[in-house]
Amino acid sequence: MVHETRRSTEVGPCLKKLFLLALLPALFAACSKDSDTPSSDADYFFVGKLDGSEIKFEITASGNNEMVNSNGGSIGPPDCTFDYGCGIGLFDPGQANVSVDFPGLFSGDCGDEEALFPTLFRTGSWSFGDSQGQVVVSYFDGADIWTSAGGTQPAGAVFNVSSTEFMDTPFGDYMTVRGTMSCTLYDSAGASKKLEAGSFSMSFRRYF
Repeated sequence: MVHETRRSTEVGPCLKKLFLLALLPALFAACSKDSDTPSSDADYFFVGKLDGSEIKFEITASGNNEMVNSNGGSIGPPDCTFDYGCGIGLFDPGQANVSVDFPGLFSGDCGDEEALFPTLFRTGSWSFGDSQGQVVVSYFDGADIWTSAGGTQPAGAVFNVSSTEFMDTPFGDYMTVRGTMSCTLYDSAGASKKLEAGSFSMSFRRYF
């Protein structure tokens, strides 16, 4: 008579517990890694890490932050050049805020701005600089201004517009612009800070 020996492949309850315990550190590590990237659920915001410390500016019903537009340029009909800027934060003396500016983004017949405005903020990559078709990111820490226009940007610096949305409101025409960035900001003395893992959703107003 042949005796057959059978081995069970079922994992016992103790081994199951050990397996789960072994997985927990990996799961916690993954969650911790994800939380290192600043994010926001607000409609309008600017978040990132400045020299490793998180900065977060959000427009919420319960918050004190404001969002302001700062357009500029030259008006000399028939031709105009317009800069479009937007800032988020507290704009009282000694309070921090951040801004994104598109210098000389519109250039042409003044009467064409209304029709062309929705097309100006193209999606994709933008270069840093204070010339037409470039972008400037600035941070005011309450005492000093740190700006991407203050020095050379290293390889790997990026500003990317991921989406735009045109809004025709009773207060004027606006473009909601969303995107990501990483760059170096400089103060007037040449000191620098790294802005990393930046993302934003901001609203830019038509000049006229």
